[in-house]
Amino acid sequence: MRSKLPLLAGSALLLMAALLHLRLFPLSGALEFLERKNLDLMFRLRGELPADSSMIIVSIDDASLQRAGAWPWPRRQLADLLQKLAAARPKLIVLDIMLPARSDDLDGTAELAHVMRNSRVGEPISNSAGERMSSQVGEPVSNQVGEPVSNQVGEPV
Repeated sequence: MRSKLPLLAGSALLLMAALLHLRLFPLSGALEFLERKNLDLMFRLRGELPADSSMIIVSIDDASLQRAGAWPWPRRQLADLLQKLAAARPKLIVLDIMLPARSDDLDGTAELAHVMRNSRVGEPISNSAGERMSSQVGEPVSNQVGEPVSNQVGEPV
């Protein structure tokens, strides 16, 4: 009987943990709500922190769209914008935009790819839908055997 005691004790602990989890599971939503409220309170009590002067966010807002035209902008226009940003010699430019899958402007696509390759531009290698994207900045997307499937910058495979 002595050899079965650790097994029985372990089984009892496992059963207690499972019951405790099942008992607390309905409360998890309420606990999460309280945790969020507490976090909001902590941020309000801490107060606003000064902005980090080493980081600048350039966003495309409604005013930008009114001045430059509706989205998506031509790739040549994006290339010009990236060249202007690169002239300020930032450590990194990060693009958080989705380009349309197709572009009839092959010269604009090539120019954008050239600017991205020759500047400190980073781009995501997958999108929010989990589709695989170009893994190298400004490089054409290719299939598994290395044949180009497109010369579009950032186009999903």
